[in-house]
Amino acid sequence: MFLDLVKQQGWLANPLQRVYFGDVPNFYIGNAASIPTYTSASNTDVFQLADDIERLPSSRLKIPVGLRLNYYVNEVISLRTYYRYYFDDWGMQSNTASLEMPIKISDQFTLYPSYRYYDQTKADYFAPYEQNLSTSEFYTSDYDLAQFNAQQFGFGISYTDIFTKAHLWKVGLKSIDFKYNNYQRSNGLSAHFMGIGFKFIVD
Repeated sequence: MFLDLVKQQGWLANPLQRVYFGDVPNFYIGNAASIPTYTSASNTDVFQLADDIERLPSSRLKIPVGLRLNYYVNEVISLRTYYRYYFDDWGMQSNTASLEMPIKISDQFTLYPSYRYYDQTKADYFAPYEQNLSTSEFYTSDYDLAQFNAQQFGFGISYTDIFTKAHLWKVGLKSIDFKYNNYQRSNGLSAHFMGIGFKFIVD
């Protein structure tokens, strides 16, 4: 089990995040004829000027609490589980749950499929495009602070050479790990990412 207390202090807003207010007239540059289709994919020649950058509090208290449980099923399969509940003083709450199942198919090779689920509520200061108000003290339209859920499916393979038979001079190859993940978020973000790692031992 674990419990963290994280206190952030300083400039926590991103000056590159633009905000468009719902109670302020819009201003555009470019081809005025394209203003009616500004939010569509067909717009290529008109740009709406932002009303402000995002403004967020200069402090944030984050509290995650959770647990890890690993279970050895047999000499072939084991389970690695993880759960975390998170909340902060910006009004966000989230749940994270993941499961990884290493499958040892030989002395050298291990497969490990995995699954991760995540959901969160929106921050108190989030509102979508043209729904923030200029009279508010704090505001953002960063969708990382919006309400959403996400799923991640993963698959990996690991090669381990216990006796480091493969050598290059005094350097022995201990293991190679490859992993692929597919990430899908409910507000439209999707991603594919992969990584490969090598572990060496110097005699």
